[in-house]
Amino acid sequence: MSNPVPAFKGTECDNCGEQFEEGDDVFFTDDGKMCIKCAEENDYVCECGCFKKFEYKYCYECSRS
Repeated sequence: MSNPVPAFKGTECDNCGEQFEEGDDVFFTDDGKMCIKCAEENDYVCECGCFKKFEYKYCYECSRS
C-alpha cells in the first residue's frame, strides 16, 4: 500500500481533527492518520512528498537512489 492514500469524504486527521475532502492525501503514521500539514510538522513527509518514518531523513525509495 502506498502512503499517502486518497481520503474518503468525512475522514478526520487524528492529530488536528480537521476533516479531509474526498481525495485529499492521508498519511498513515504510527501516531494515526494525518493531514499533509500535520504529517509535515511531525516529520513524516520526505522531500519527494512520500511518507517516511520521522527518525529517517528520506523515504525508502529516496534512500535507495
